[in-house]
Amino acid sequence: MRKYLSSIILFLVLGIGATLFYVNQKETETPEVKLIQQFREAEIINPAEGPEFQPESFDAKYQVIAYSESVVGKSIITFDWNPYFENNPEIEFIFYYSGKNKNELIEWMKRTDFQRPILYDPEKVFHSKNVGDEVTSIVFNTKDGVKQFLKNPTFPDYQDSLDELVGK
Repeated sequence: MRKYLSSIILFLVLGIGATLFYVNQKETETPEVKLIQQFREAEIINPAEGPEFQPESFDAKYQVIAYSESVVGKSIITFDWNPYFENNPEIEFIFYYSGKNKNELIEWMKRTDFQRPILYDPEKVFHSKNVGDEVTSIVFNTKDGVKQFLKNPTFPDYQDSLDELVGK
């Protein structure tokens, strides 16, 4: 009986030691780096007036990348982005839309006078490379193509976060 008891105690000590080693390794690992993969072949829908999309935007140092499957209701794209466009000239704002109805997008852009190009991606290529299965809208705030944080204009401190992103 003592022989078995010694074996059980040795097994428990080794198990606890291995668990503590594993937990310590996990805590000291660097956080996961999420490099955003742009979909450069998306169809560009330029606004009636305003800037046209520039391909070099894909390689900008600082980016806000908004993705949505809708332009109805509280979609990420329908938020008031104008103050952020004005206050952050060093940041490229890139919008992806994966809804099935391109005409709905164009009509919405005209109706709201949206002044930025939108990349139309009905096959959800950007989504499949970067976004979780259940997510229909998201904003990636990036530096050198790497996700830094997930915030959008609904956060009261969003401008502070953008200032921090660019080192203001």
